[in-house]
Amino acid sequence: MESITSVAELPALARHESSNGGKWERLTRDYRVAEFAISVIMYGFALFFAKIQVAQREIPNIEVQLNATTSVWARDPTINNKEKAQQVPMIALVGIGVGAPVIVNLFINYALPKFHRVRIIPHDVRDFFLTIVQSTSMATLLTQFTKNMTGRFRPCFYDMCKWNYDVVWDGVTNLCQSASGEKEGRKSFPSGHASFAFATMLVLTGKLNSTSSGITYASSGSLSTDQESELGKPTNARNEYVVNVHNRANNNGN
Repeated sequence: MESITSVAELPALARHESSNGGKWERLTRDYRVAEFAISVIMYGFALFFAKIQVAQREIPNIEVQLNATTSVWARDPTINNKEKAQQVPMIALVGIGVGAPVIVNLFINYALPKFHRVRIIPHDVRDFFLTIVQSTSMATLLTQFTKNMTGRFRPCFYDMCKWNYDVVWDGVTNLCQSASGEKEGRKSFPSGHASFAFATMLVLTGKLNSTSSGITYASSGSLSTDQESELGKPTNARNEYVVNVHNRANNNGN
């Protein structure tokens, strides 16, 4: 038996479908899903460039001529340093680079309004976190791409690649014994630490600059009418402060 749907039921079904579509569209818009997804994709490309083969530069050598017919080959002293532990570990870099801006932003949005007049920007925490994610993803992608295309040797290349010092080098043969160490030893430029720190601290600097420049009060302790229209009503303004502004506007009109 065929099912019969009355005409009266069609608008209800349409409203139900549109409400579901509108709900997902609203959630996607409110949580900036598309922007976050693009950032995740950029992280994926950065991981791709980090895993593929690095540009293979010829290992530098120094020819030492012993006589008219004999020469020996020496290692380049600029990449013959000993590998040392990182002064700033990766976990500290990410923790401080991301943690400091996030903590400052939370302080500005939730703690500062309790004792200072500030302008509250809708969805500021969400948008600030999105900016951090976008900035670091773009910096990571560009850094890994450039590292892969450049293949510049680190100052401790021989030590990182476990160079075989027991064999007399002919100036050509690759005597590295660690493939992973050799690959990492060819990623000297650009600095991943510097690019990540720059990406996060630049966002923090912009936030602090906008916050400090956006809170400008007259010397009397009240905003002018022009400033009030720009900044909006302060979150913790006293009643007499608001009355004072309106009284000044009325007096100017009279």
